[in-house]
Amino acid sequence: MDEIEALAARVDYDPDVDALRLAIADLIGSLIAERRDALGYWEKHWFAQALASLAWNVGGRHRDSTAWLRLSLVALQTALVPLARRSDDYAPLSADIEALTAEQLLDDARALGGRV
Repeated sequence: MDEIEALAARVDYDPDVDALRLAIADLIGSLIAERRDALGYWEKHWFAQALASLAWNVGGRHRDSTAWLRLSLVALQTALVPLARRSDDYAPLSADIEALTAEQLLDDARALGGRV
């Protein structure tokens, strides 16, 4: 989580937001790749949310705002919450999320500039 916190700290002062976006995409990709064979519903949901938030910053006419970058990092941090601290019953499960594969998530990270 230190990498996530370091990126979150950069949001406040790094003038090179494009480099920050790429660093977030790289980190998301590397964390997915590390867990490729053990992605449960929780991880798929929150990694997908992190990628979607990053995509909103990149392609949703929000490039000057860091709000979506912050949301991406929060989702990424949530993906890594230990099993004992999770509440899987907070929402109904979606078959679409369950069907996601590590390769699909990694493809999305690559599409956002991540080097995985």
